[in-house]
Amino acid sequence: MIKIKTIPFALSFWIMLSVSHISAQDNIMAQHRWQKRIICILTENGTDSLYKNQIDELTEDIKELEERKLMIYDIQKDKYRILFPKEREAQWTYSSDLYQRHTESSVPFSIILIGLDGGIKLRQQELLTAKELFRIIDSMPMRKAEMRDGKY
Repeated sequence: MIKIKTIPFALSFWIMLSVSHISAQDNIMAQHRWQKRIICILTENGTDSLYKNQIDELTEDIKELEERKLMIYDIQKDKYRILFPKEREAQWTYSSDLYQRHTESSVPFSIILIGLDGGIKLRQQELLTAKELFRIIDSMPMRKAEMRDGKY
């Protein structure tokens, strides 16, 4: 029989154990919360034409990306890199965790928009134009406040 006093201890221990298993990649995304919006471009195969077109489409207008506090993560099956901002060389980090965490099974390509609050604002499997991306972001309450307050 379990005593009532041991339940809070067991629950606390279980929570601590669960938190310790949070992926390092979750920490990568979490470090940007409230500072950057994140675009994740996911593909199983880096030679996919839709994937290449998506990168070209979104990296065309740097000023608009900066104004909307965007970061672009290029995530492939076994590696990832930051494409924008280009504060440093876009070096690959070899890991499959980000891909596995954010991809949907049997989907060869997807794009995800993560808001300042860390929530997923958009997920789609077709090309996202820069114009549509900027329209979506500009309709968000936090972005409206940024524009109203002159913070971009």
